[in-house]
Amino acid sequence: MLYQVAEFPDQALMYRCDELAGLFKSANQYRGGKGSDDEDLLEFWNGTGSTVLRASGVKADLEGLLLTIFGTIQPDVLAELLKDCSDSNGKFARFDFVFQPVATSKLSEEDSGSFDITPMLAALYTKIDELPAMKFELNSEAKRLFTAFYNAQEERRVEESKQGMRAMIGKTPEKVGKLAATIHTLTCVFNGVEVSPLILALSRCSLFRHFCES
Repeated sequence: MLYQVAEFPDQALMYRCDELAGLFKSANQYRGGKGSDDEDLLEFWNGTGSTVLRASGVKADLEGLLLTIFGTIQPDVLAELLKDCSDSNGKFARFDFVFQPVATSKLSEEDSGSFDITPMLAALYTKIDELPAMKFELNSEAKRLFTAFYNAQEERRVEESKQGMRAMIGKTPEKVGKLAATIHTLTCVFNGVEVSPLILALSRCSLFRHFCES
């Protein structure tokens, strides 16, 4: 993965994993337990760089790395991995797990036709890829909401007895910031307006409300 990023330093990566359990269980599996797979994964979430040194010299030297991991895992398997919810290194706190309720899927007897969103998505991604590097900031209203949210989360974190929950709560403000910047950029590009470095009202973001209520 590091070598791939080194070859394309200006691009982000998305790792689509059918079974996340395999990713969690395979850390350092082929290195006799002496590798740094878990530590690398933590740094990737933070967006920090990494340097790979070998006897022959530097193999990769990255200023930053942008990685998204998307996959599925069974709730019982996740609970087994979490064990006592200690999550000592905060690995699981960096993931946003969504528990999907059991629901039936139904087929219609009538042919509803088909649609393809690939052209729309491809055009959207191309426009985003062409954007220059930007530094986003919150406007006054969004900053007020975020400050109140941050302070409330800090109080929750200090009062929480389980280390894993403290790690998860401590990561939520940064998650909200990342999601706000992503949604802001997508909304601007999709609507054909200039991407402003100023992020507007967070209260309109359903994901922000979800974090506030959870």
